[in-house]
Amino acid sequence: MAGIFAIAWAWLRKRGAVAPSGQPLSAPPPVGGFSVAPGYENPFAVAPAPQQPSAPVSPSLVSSFFGSTQQPAAPAVGSFGWPNFTEFAGNATELDVLARTLFGEAASEARRGIEAVAAVIINRVADRRWPSTARGVCLQDRQFSLWNVEYRDSDQNSIRALSVTDANGTFRVCLDVAQDALSGRLADPTGGAHHYYAPKKANPPWKSAAKSSLTIGNHIFLIGVP
Repeated sequence: MAGIFAIAWAWLRKRGAVAPSGQPLSAPPPVGGFSVAPGYENPFAVAPAPQQPSAPVSPSLVSSFFGSTQQPAAPAVGSFGWPNFTEFAGNATELDVLARTLFGEAASEARRGIEAVAAVIINRVADRRWPSTARGVCLQDRQFSLWNVEYRDSDQNSIRALSVTDANGTFRVCLDVAQDALSGRLADPTGGAHHYYAPKKANPPWKSAAKSSLTIGNHIFLIGVP
């Protein structure tokens, strides 16, 4: 029995399981549930799967979980009407104000007549005698009759200009002309007029002070009124 023990002890020392001092070597941490001595491999151990880097969280996943945070697109200018002048004057964009003024003043005109009215408004913007924006010029008191206080919420033309939408073909033309005017693309067919009037409806006293005039559609445009 002692001989068998001696043979086993010599074999273990040869394999490195014990130190020359006779003390067992420290075993490495368990692998797969087994403790093995140095130089041995556990045939039953399963190598751990390599760690994959975490993928960044996709914004689309976040939005689908919490609900989309994207704001709905604002309605296109002119796609809705205004209930009254106060709402219109307080909230409408410059483009909408200009387009509705053109519609109220020149809805019965061909495109060139609408462009002529727009040119007068832009000519006023460039003149120190009037406000420096198309919106200011259009809404200035006592300048465009459809926005006069006694008309704007009762006159049928004023109500129509407030409520019209771009489903109306003429208003679409007014929107297009207004965009050209505000972007500087509009050619002035009036030659620099700051005033106009409809002779069938009005006979303003200041017309006699004009240096020249021309007729476009149903309006007479005056140049050089002081």
